[in-house]
Amino acid sequence: MRDFLGPDGAGTIVFLKAEDENLLPKMKDVRRLFGIHTLKYFKGDGWYKDQIQCLAQILSILDEAKGNSPPWKELFPTDYLLLPPGTKQEIFFTLTYSSILVEGFDLTNSAIVELDKLIDLHWEVKRWRGTVTSFISNLQSNADRANQKQINDPTVLNPKISAIQDLLSSYGDAAINALTVELQQWHAKHKWKM
Repeated sequence: MRDFLGPDGAGTIVFLKAEDENLLPKMKDVRRLFGIHTLKYFKGDGWYKDQIQCLAQILSILDEAKGNSPPWKELFPTDYLLLPPGTKQEIFFTLTYSSILVEGFDLTNSAIVELDKLIDLHWEVKRWRGTVTSFISNLQSNADRANQKQINDPTVLNPKISAIQDLLSSYGDAAINALTVELQQWHAKHKWKM
């Protein structure tokens, strides 16, 4: 992971998503527009795809919190730029490439580690919630099978699913909400700025 942001352990990552490589900016144009000398271009599914996936996942989670639910792969870039740390958005670049510009981040290695922990915890709580949903579904399936097989056990045939659903209806909500706030704060701090 150390090499993801280069030897300084810090950099500005710019996500680009272009179906046609001809739409991507040329390196010389990026250098000129930003007034920078160092720049690297990478494929999104290349060497550092785990780190790129983590960044795409935060975009997906935050989009889901707004009521949208695109899979994170829709936010996964085809390509990304690694610019020097603290490189600010340049309005002409942003306007020119708005159709392929997904998002940008000002990052350090420690910010990536922090994000990775938040994302892992978010998905762990989601899995916990999934086990509750599966449990309730399994209770109903078990009752149906027991009825077909003529098993005469009232606890299996009538497991009071609505009471269990009421009891567990908000299971994990507070944890997901708190993690979403932490992810929003992380994003606000590390989002590429003008």
